[in-house]
Amino acid sequence: MGLRPTVASFRCVGFAWIRSRKLLTFAKAVGMVCWMSDRPLKPGGRYRIKHTTRTAFAKVDHLRYRFNVNTMHRDEEAVGLDLNEIGRVGLRLSAPLLADEYRRNRATGSFILIEESTNDTVGAGMILGGSED
Repeated sequence: MGLRPTVASFRCVGFAWIRSRKLLTFAKAVGMVCWMSDRPLKPGGRYRIKHTTRTAFAKVDHLRYRFNVNTMHRDEEAVGLDLNEIGRVGLRLSAPLLADEYRRNRATGSFILIEESTNDTVGAGMILGGSED
């Protein structure tokens, strides 16, 4: 006989009902981003982040490395991401996100970055976890 979760094991946080022990909130997040804009991603860049149905502001704190898909190596000397490049970035968020790591849940572990001035989608990403200051 399998155990079914009771209502007491869930709680409402903002817009979602979640299991109490599964709550992950990120005011700073680490993610892998595929850059989709002609204008390069630079640390310090400001964007809107769209995660599930929520939108907040995000600032790129740092680019830890750019991943070279041809050689499968990390370029830790990279200073930005150009069109179709993939990199690990740290993001500072204006509002905490209720999220999962992408490996646990694709729907709540993914996000897009939107250019504020043009409203264009400039990046798509996967949440790897919280801050790595």
